Amino acid sequence: MADTPVVDWNGDQVVAWLQSLAKFRHLVPAFQDEEITGEALMELTTEDLKSLGLTKLGPIKEFQRQVATLCDANCSLKSSSLAGTDDGRCLEADLPNNVSTESVSVRSEDAEIVPEPAEEWTGPLTDLTVTSNSEVYTLHPKVKVLQSKASSIMDSITDLLDDIMHQSSAPVHSQLSSIGISQLKSELHSPVQSLQQIDFSIAVIGLMKVGKSTLINAIMGQVLSPSRPLPMTTLPTFYRHKPGQPTPCLTQQTQHIARWVSYARTRFAGAKAKRLVPYLDIHLQDTFDQVLSPDFELPTTVHGAHEISEYLTVVNDILRIAERLRDHGILAQNASEAEDDAVVPSPLEELIAAQAYPLIEVEFACLRSMPDNLGTLTLVDTPGPDEA
Repeated sequence: MADTPVVDWNGDQVVAWLQSLAKFRHLVPAFQDEEITGEALMELTTEDLKSLGLTKLGPIKEFQRQVATLCDANCSLKSSSLAGTDDGRCLEADLPNNVSTESVSVRSEDAEIVPEPAEEWTGPLTDLTVTSNSEVYTLHPKVKVLQSKASSIMDSITDLLDDIMHQSSAPVHSQLSSIGISQLKSELHSPVQSLQQIDFSIAVIGLMKVGKSTLINAIMGQVLSPSRPLPMTTLPTFYRHKPGQPTPCLTQQTQHIARWVSYARTRFAGAKAKRLVPYLDIHLQDTFDQVLSPDFELPTTVHGAHEISEYLTVVNDILRIAERLRDHGILAQNASEAEDDAVVPSPLEELIAAQAYPLIEVEFACLRSMPDNLGTLTLVDTPGPDEA
């Protein structure tokens, strides 16, 4: 058992380890009934342990420390389910003929990427397919332990907030209203969900025209992120890998933009729009003419690469127009500046406050052959500091 990583333990090996812990031997029947393996052992949450017979927080924390110590002692061992050599796990790729199949190897022990000499390849990224199966690509045991630890911390915070709500005499209760505590619990929901699903978000950051959109489009294998010589990106845009969905789908809440468009139509009807020409670049003027049309309407869902690229172009232009006109004092920023009682809110500020960012879900070309049980990857296209 000492030579086998915890992730590969069967139920008997878990029971043998449990019997070595005098304080927790009484859990053996429950572990046997639930068929707890080594992999399941590392994923046990506070709620799981309660259902298995640990009802008090102290013993639960002690048990979780025992599991963490166990993994730290032997999780550097190679899993028998991982194919590879003595160096650890080696991931092979089906590459173009002019690229060596030994150009990249990955060591499971430290996740180090080790490049080796290979011929230069200038082919498209979409030609790259990775040979994989659910047995070869698995999460490193330490990732699961950290996931379990973090989940336990989140559970403890939630339990603490529940205790505060039910103990009106608690010292901190006077500082936190029930509404505030409920809001804190609600805000914990998203990170807990991301933790359980292993969501990864990577922000793509850089100056204008350094290739952010080109990189994102190459990863996805199709042109979704628009680009041009002049500033483009105004609002952060989320691109999420969704296995099995080759046709991209965009969703976004558009009511904040629609409200501004409605005001702009009223304010700049007819010849009034001509006085804005000095303040808008030619592409912004074209978009503004389109927005002022009574037939213009932004959808909340868009399908297809070309349609999404066009949508993102229009949305970013509208937001840039709104900020440009405010900066020049053409649109009022508060009631005292307005020609009437209407206050013109910034659609960009409203979208950011509501976190109503465009979300595009599509299968990333470079991950097409990867299994879908390793978590979720999201790329975030951000405005460059010089694109304001």
